[in-house]
Amino acid sequence: MTTRRELMSGLGAATLLDTSARAARLESPKYAAVPASQLTGMILGPGPAGRCDDNKTAVGVPRWDASANHWKLWYCCRDDASAPKLPPTLSSGRVGLVTSKDGLSWDRVKGPLTAGAVLEPSSDPNAFDSVHVGLTDVTFADGQWWMWYWGGDKEEIELSFGKYPGYRMRAGLAVSRDGINWTRRPGKGPGGAIADTEGGLYSAWHNALHADGKIYMYTAITDIKLSRWDTLIYVSSDNGATWSTPTPLKWLDESPGYDGCGELTRNIMPNPLRTGHKWLMSYTALDGDRAKWQRRSVALAVSDDTMSWRRLYRKPIFEIGAADAWDGGGVAAPQLMKVGSQWRLYYHGFPVPALDATIPKGMGLALSDAMEPQGLQRFTG
Repeated sequence: MTTRRELMSGLGAATLLDTSARAARLESPKYAAVPASQLTGMILGPGPAGRCDDNKTAVGVPRWDASANHWKLWYCCRDDASAPKLPPTLSSGRVGLVTSKDGLSWDRVKGPLTAGAVLEPSSDPNAFDSVHVGLTDVTFADGQWWMWYWGGDKEEIELSFGKYPGYRMRAGLAVSRDGINWTRRPGKGPGGAIADTEGGLYSAWHNALHADGKIYMYTAITDIKLSRWDTLIYVSSDNGATWSTPTPLKWLDESPGYDGCGELTRNIMPNPLRTGHKWLMSYTALDGDRAKWQRRSVALAVSDDTMSWRRLYRKPIFEIGAADAWDGGGVAAPQLMKVGSQWRLYYHGFPVPALDATIPKGMGLALSDAMEPQGLQRFTG
């Protein structure tokens, strides 16, 4: 298990910002005409033709790799060839990898799998992840990387916008020594998953925390109408071999409204703030107003036991960009961390529905030098 001291030491070793660095934004020719003013904050977008990410780049997970002395960022993505066969409202397909010396400018890694991916759907047609895979978290424990990914199977589900395979999503786990070559650890759930849907449409976008000799796994669930998202918590005391019956994440206060439709993803770290609480969680808050397409923002909460949480502020710490911006539709899947004296928020952004076909989704970065993670400004390169 990575201790708090090791975590903070590793992040500090990652160096402070080099303001002369250039963010690698778009290598895809299809978005060449998008003005730079609409891409402020983006650090990783769709890749060059023929690569696993030439259609979409989505949720990413950055981690400092002390043994390699660089950053690694794993992200879910899809390519043009497979996109027509995959769930249209998602950006998952395969998992890619980029690396960086400063966490700002990234170099794509050619992985060992199809089109340079490092994780792809299972070749077993009965597997829970036989159609597409994506991820929301990577942890480091016991000398190896743990990828907490999710996948969809071939069952076709009738939704309000059509009938498609891949929406019956479940949680999976893979491990790796180098972050490039991954081995699945099948669970006891359907098709080798480590968690089932618990009667809902899916169990996905999960995160994990290694603490006190246990592993806590948080997963998002929703119903067939996609009307609300909630979090279930699984606990393992045997290094992920077996899991407890899930318990709903408990809120100790009333929602201020910005997360009236629930929380979709979350990232938990030892709390560096002077709030008197042990844990700090950044999470994707879903607006309860369907007229705002359940707009996503990033909010914070604190806890002492990892199970019960209290919102830290009355407002989100980070919200959508301008209406015509690449992240004007939502900011989600936060990865909040302290690098030296600076706060970094890595996030997934996407445009408003009307611009979805002309502006790319991608990974973004916002920064703040404040004592608390407020006043975050989009990285300009």
